Amino acid sequence: MTGRRVPVTLADSIPPSRILAPLQADTDDDALSRLVGLVAGDVAMPDTAGVLDRLLHEPVLRAALVGHGAAIIHSRIDGLPRSVTALGVAPPGASFRFGGGFRYVVSVMFLVLSPPEPPEPHLELVAAIAGFVRDARALAVLKAAASPEQAARALAGAESCARPSPGPRAGAAPAPRGL
Repeated sequence: MTGRRVPVTLADSIPPSRILAPLQADTDDDALSRLVGLVAGDVAMPDTAGVLDRLLHEPVLRAALVGHGAAIIHSRIDGLPRSVTALGVAPPGASFRFGGGFRYVVSVMFLVLSPPEPPEPHLELVAAIAGFVRDARALAVLKAAASPEQAARALAGAESCARPSPGPRAGAAPAPRGL
């Protein structure tokens, strides 16, 4: 039986317990390490150090930079029981640099780790984050978040504004026409 998939919401996928705002880190690698640590504390992760090493040295890191001061660092991890996400927001005036060769400056880091199969949850999470990052106003509100709760509200607020309003209910009488 085929069922409809429930749309991915960032507010549900990234609870305040997996948000570091502000993300205090001494180095760029330390920033990513802190996000991996958040995820590892929430899901049984095989070889946390190996996952971090893979993220830091895999070409995926270069491909994860989306612009506007945001990065989506994502990878598929064998042995991971489910997709898991984390978010880090640099303190005002701070940023991190990622990527090979030219180093991109980012102040918002999303981390998405998923098992290799099925691919859909991973792709849906990355797509939802990319859509959020394209909204300059929503991203500005997120960058200003000074706590995990403020960051979670920024995610939820942007999603509620982006949802289309529901159409008329089935069987409902048509709206009266104005004169």
